[in-house]
Amino acid sequence: MISKKDIKIMPFTFIIAPILLVSLTLIVFDAYTDIIQEKEFIASLSCQELKVYTDKQTIDSKLYFGNENYLIYAEERLNTLC
Repeated sequence: MISKKDIKIMPFTFIIAPILLVSLTLIVFDAYTDIIQEKEFIASLSCQELKVYTDKQTIDSKLYFGNENYLIYAEERLNTLC
């Protein structure tokens, strides 16, 4: 038998929870596409552009505590390609 407590949580279960699930999925997907685009951008740079990008990322990571993963990836490409 369905109790009053079950009826009270039904709006959350059938309305709010799916909206939260879809929102979180879109946020994760958006973040993932940003990462992929940045790595593709780094891969398309020439040696000189890669050096400039690495220097800029080094400054940004020191000033803003930015994401150092891009810097590490760029430095690896710079060391292997140039």
